[in-house]
Amino acid sequence: MRTLFPVLAIGFGLLAGCSPLFNADFENDTAFQQPDLTPPGPPAGDEIVLDGESSAVFEVTPNALDGTRSLRIAAAPNTMAQARMHADGTGNPDRPIVVSFTGRLIAGSHGEVNISTGGPFFAVQITLEGGSITANGLPVGTYVEGGQHNMVLTMFPATDTFSLVFTGQVIVGNGITGPLKDPDAFPGNTYAMLFEVIPTQDGGTYIVDNPRISSRNF
Repeated sequence: MRTLFPVLAIGFGLLAGCSPLFNADFENDTAFQQPDLTPPGPPAGDEIVLDGESSAVFEVTPNALDGTRSLRIAAAPNTMAQARMHADGTGNPDRPIVVSFTGRLIAGSHGEVNISTGGPFFAVQITLEGGSITANGLPVGTYVEGGQHNMVLTMFPATDTFSLVFTGQVIVGNGITGPLKDPDAFPGNTYAMLFEVIPTQDGGTYIVDNPRISSRNF
């Protein structure tokens, strides 16, 4: 599989020039327990909202993607589980919004990463299923089931478009660009990243780390 390390360096290098709106790394959380729903440190007001049936599992795992802790989101067969990363701040309305995370979707799972800008519809809907990645219905590329991937999504207010780059155990070329689904709600009065394990016959698990939402400073 082709690993795009130059693109990874460029994508995550952009985060150095950003003001954080949401940031969590789970390093201070207790293993095998739910994460702190109000992540410590700046920025103030960000929160994690967990939703799912009683069988859903939201726990901090020492089987980490980065550092010593990651978040494990698991759903039993034919049920769902959601973890919403909610940013209280809005950033500069004239600057792009950058959303990023590291993840591992366990083989056989169906996952979605949906980005909200506060409107009635998701601005960007990213689907990972059966080794294929799409964004707002556009083909992005393929991923290794059970492999680690990194995502950097940038939304541009001047054009109501997004650019998306996946790296890691993926084949995605140099990323894609496309229109936002709900341009009237962007720039938004709030931002959120929703990780969802979609119901399947066998259930599913998504392990995520370092979810971040930022306002770019340039």
